[in-house]
Amino acid sequence: QQHPGLAIVSTEDHQQVLDNTIQNLLSSLTLGLIFALLSTLIFIRSFKIGLLLVSCVGTALVVSFLFFYLAGVSFNLVSLTGLILGVGLMIDNAIIVIDNITQHSLGQAEPAEGIATGTAEVALPLLASGLTTSAIFFPLFMISGLAGVLFYDEALSIAFGLLSSYLCSLTLLPTLFQLFFRQGIQQNFNPLASWYHRTFAKAERYFKPIALVLILLNVGGAYVGGWVPLETAPGVEE
Repeated sequence: QQHPGLAIVSTEDHQQVLDNTIQNLLSSLTLGLIFALLSTLIFIRSFKIGLLLVSCVGTALVVSFLFFYLAGVSFNLVSLTGLILGVGLMIDNAIIVIDNITQHSLGQAEPAEGIATGTAEVALPLLASGLTTSAIFFPLFMISGLAGVLFYDEALSIAFGLLSSYLCSLTLLPTLFQLFFRQGIQQNFNPLASWYHRTFAKAERYFKPIALVLILLNVGGAYVGGWVPLETAPGVEE
């Protein structure tokens, strides 16, 4: 009212970009859970185990929000991108625990011992895997300037996702497994497993030719890699 000739025009809306990133996170989580659920139905042939997977990954994602709050990390483009990368790692941890528990609990009327043994066996390997993955992003904490500010939140969000997934896989997942399978879990015939054993037996028989092919692929890849051009950033049209 004081300046009727002055018009304010929005030239850039960061909220739209943030909304797109949140949608990418939700779509990555949804697609990851759908494919993981299909994998459990195909290989383990149990819908209940698929529900266990969905429950564990969803809880791990919510727990990671708690670590965000404690560390003072906000929901921004960089931190949400880190969560998108971490969703696949969250699913991996849950699948590993589920598969090992299933192997130890097959055919048992009381699966509690198999659940405890299966979880304990993968506790240290999962911890080592999470630490090695986090170590890849550790140098990002030492980067200074604008790049350091950008990558700091991404490294933290991935580490938080791995930590929350590890905790849920070792605590929530075995508990839900015990509740869902009080009567034990029975082994179902899986044609893919039978096909895998036959293929693996043939691979053992022809080990030398297969090893030679793999060596040639590595040598060829290293040689062709020298032809890939080097540049500071990928080319864009505008």
